[in-house]
Amino acid sequence: QEEEPLGQLRLAYSPSDGFNPFQCSTKTNLSLSSLQYEALLTLRPDYTTQPALALSVTLSGLTCTIQLDPEACFSDGSSVTAKDVATSFSAAMASENYGASLSHIDSVSVSGDWTVTVQLKTADRFFCNLLLFPIVKSGTENQSVPIGSGRYVLQGTAGNYLLAANPYWYNQKAATFPEISLVPISDSRSQIYSLRLGELDFVSAD
Repeated sequence: QEEEPLGQLRLAYSPSDGFNPFQCSTKTNLSLSSLQYEALLTLRPDYTTQPALALSVTLSGLTCTIQLDPEACFSDGSSVTAKDVATSFSAAMASENYGASLSHIDSVSVSGDWTVTVQLKTADRFFCNLLLFPIVKSGTENQSVPIGSGRYVLQGTAGNYLLAANPYWYNQKAATFPEISLVPISDSRSQIYSLRLGELDFVSAD
């Protein structure tokens, strides 16, 4: 039996920052990217990895081989392919948000639509735990809001943004909020104050 959808949720966003996960500079907006973009893998509470967009990831010496889920789709209905993953690697490696953790990558290559091979400069047995950056559709990586494959899609205009449920998200049976209202509040103190006043439902804090 499917769970009933939940009511509306209100979260803060920083109006002075953008929504591109490779370019945004505030923790507030970067935290929202996990709702809009899937990664290759996710972490369990014990910090072991589990598949997301990748069906499997194999690490052998300096070579990491990634097999993608051919059924994974972006929010526009198109498939998530090896080209998209390679593009996202490049964007993440050039980003201040993810570049440092990926600095020991030597090269990224694709084979067909569903296989990506990463060559490392130095061995790292925990490399799979770094494959948590957003995967975006190739050609949109420099847009203000790249196309993603996450649970939600950004809609609306400044001051009236919301996250609407992505109809192509892979886990449609999971309970989810049908939409999330985004409230423009930049600094963390104001966000906490708004939470206490009941104007927000959740605040991400260190």
